[in-house]
This record gives sequence, C-alpha cells and structure tokens, in this order.
Amino acid sequence: MNNAAPSGRILITGGSGFLGRAFIAAMGAEGREVISIGRSPAPGARHAPADLADPASLRAALASLRNEPAPDAIVHLAVSRHHRDFPAKALDLFHVNASTAAELLDFGCARGVRQVVFGSTGTVYGAGVTSPEKASLRASEDTFQRPSSYFAASKLFADTMAELYRGYMSVAVLRFYAPYGPGLRNRMLADLVERVREGRPLSLPSSGGGLTFSAIHIDDAVAVLRAALDLGWRDTVNVASPEVWSIESAGHLIGRLVGTEAKFERDSNTLALRLVPAVDLLQTLMPGRDWIRLEDGLAGMIAGL
Repeated sequence: MNNAAPSGRILITGGSGFLGRAFIAAMGAEGREVISIGRSPAPGARHAPADLADPASLRAALASLRNEPAPDAIVHLAVSRHHRDFPAKALDLFHVNASTAAELLDFGCARGVRQVVFGSTGTVYGAGVTSPEKASLRASEDTFQRPSSYFAASKLFADTMAELYRGYMSVAVLRFYAPYGPGLRNRMLADLVERVREGRPLSLPSSGGGLTFSAIHIDDAVAVLRAALDLGWRDTVNVASPEVWSIESAGHLIGRLVGTEAKFERDSNTLALRLVPAVDLLQTLMPGRDWIRLEDGLAGMIAGL
C-alpha cells in the first residue's frame, strides 16, 4: 500500500451500473472530475462513448483521450450484461470483462496513470458445495479454485492480467461479494426481497439453509473504492462484510422486514453452494470500519422500494 495523493481525475467504466453510479456520485460530491467510458451516459460524469463489447470502439474512445491530460486513476467496474448468456454471448463476455481490462491497462501504463482499481467478483473462486467439514471455510485471496462459469473465468483472467502490471502502476483488484442497497435490480438480494414480498417460495436443497453467502452494502463498497484510490492499494482484496448468511436465514430476515412470513420449498436439484470470503486483509486495510449489517442495509433498501 502507498500513501498516495487523492486521485483528482478518474476514468471509469461501468459508470451507469449500480456500483458505478454510487461511486460517481461520491466522487462528484468531493469535486473530482470523472470521465465515464461506455455505451450509456452516467449522471455526474463526462461521457466518452464506446461499446466495450467492440474492441475497435474502445480503442477509438481511448485514442480520443490521449490529447487530454492523463487521468490520475482508472476504475474498471464494467461487466458484461450477458453474464447468463453463455455460450451465445461468449464474445461479449470476453471483450467487456477481459479485452477491456487489457486495453485499459495498456492505456494506463502508456499514459503514466498512478492508480488502477479493478472491480472483480468473489465468483472467481468458484462456488463450492457446502459440506459439514467445509461449513466454516472462507475463500482467501490466494485461494485458487477453477471458476465454475465463463463469466467468472473471464473476470479471473482480467484479475491475473491486472496483477502483472503492479511493477508499473499501483493496481488494486477488489473482489466484491453481492453488493446491495437502494436501487438494486436483477441481483440476488433484490430477487429475494421481491420473491418474499410476492409470497413466492425460495428454493432450498433437501437439507440445510441453501446458498451460504456474504454481502457488502453499497455505501461500504464505495468507501472501499475510495480507500483503494486514495491510499494507493496494490492488493487483491475480498470485499464483503464479516457476516455470513444463508438463503433461509436471509429469507426469514426479509420476511420480518416486509411484514410477511417467508415461504420455502425443498428441491433435491438445488445445491448448497458457498460464497463466503476471508476478509482479514480488508479489515487490516480499513481498521475500525463499522460495516453495515445486512439487517440495516436491507431495511434501507426495502424502504426505498
């Protein structure tokens, strides 16, 4: 970790997404200039149009920025919107998740960018089936397990490329676990809230509480991004609160918050997967941080629906 000066000019991808919008709002409130590169404009940022699924389009957009002062930092948060469409959208997945990473790293190195922050995912470790002997295990940053999806494989490839640039720039790779908060759509916790409110059952395996997971509130996620930028992190870091939940326990919590009893159904085809990280490094890098509890974070998210 370096004690670097705060980044004043930031180039971001994924600025129109859930995490990107929150990050840009926070940077704008601090008076920082943000340039968002992608298909859709991002509120609060200058738009540099590019289709990240088209390498030529991205290269043209980056070339148009070479006549300007170099950004102090690059924040890559874009992910393919077709993460469930393999193999039909395999090239989109690869270009947005991996090719874009390579182009940004090359651009940053050539322009002398000080700090690069890559948003990644905890799914790069794979989602192992929970067994009694593995029930307390957490994936650490140096764990390798073959990714279980093309999406995760493309993100792991990008992570690996980014880490190789640490001899030339400060590069942080942040592996986010289930970011959530107001405005979340079409993601696990938002889907759970919707199903419980509508009285639809949540699927559980034949025994146990189902998928075991950790999550991170959007305010905490933005705080981590800010720390990585301003403190010059050069680490690969799991980003989640220390809490561990299951589909069953989260369903009961949501039921209390929305005022209706959660319903469940047992299905022998549903696996008891585990997506729980070790967060020792994160807590070392951000000592004393009071991480938002899932109960409090979901209460705020539900209140905004």
